[in-house]
Amino acid sequence: MTFRLALPLALLLATANTASAQQENRVQFERGSTGAEIQGSVTGNDYVDYILGAGQGQLMTVLLSSGSASANFNILPPGSDNVAIFIGSNEGTYAAEVLPEGGDYRVRVYLMGNAADTGQTVPFDLSVSITAADGASGTITGVPNEAEQACLQAVTAETNNPEVVLLDSEFSEAGTRVIVGVGPDQAPWECIAYRDGSTAGVMSLTDEGSL
Repeated sequence: MTFRLALPLALLLATANTASAQQENRVQFERGSTGAEIQGSVTGNDYVDYILGAGQGQLMTVLLSSGSASANFNILPPGSDNVAIFIGSNEGTYAAEVLPEGGDYRVRVYLMGNAADTGQTVPFDLSVSITAADGASGTITGVPNEAEQACLQAVTAETNNPEVVLLDSEFSEAGTRVIVGVGPDQAPWECIAYRDGSTAGVMSLTDEGSL
């Protein structure tokens, strides 16, 4: 499957509580926005569902950030009986799915391993967006690698603007050079990602006039 990466995110903030085994939160995007940033937490064997309405053929992107490797998410299609189209424990913390049908999708956040067994409470950040499948002008094939994800997050933090899109990346032994578009005009920013997961050289390329 060919994925197109687009992460335009609204300023909507939804916080889940963890008073019961299952929490449901319907996510509403701000007017004119195609996504949201969510902050929440999950405890032990509980799970939290975020419900998003979407149309057939739209692109859903989800990025989970947490200080614990035990935190995962799945994407469940409309009417699913716990059968997921994306399983984070197998596929990672980033999903880009072209949706096979219209309806309400669930992004389910949960814990595994020792954190679940011992009843730990783990906070997380969840970035979600729903766009037209051909809506991003900067495109790549496949799910972004760790270096690209690290730079997407680094540029978001530097610009305080979660509306980012991956434009290009170039691997070298010295570090991966990643170009990220920021904002509705996809203003180009540069970032260097290293093998240890760190990043450096986050800077705007606007004044350079071209990539």
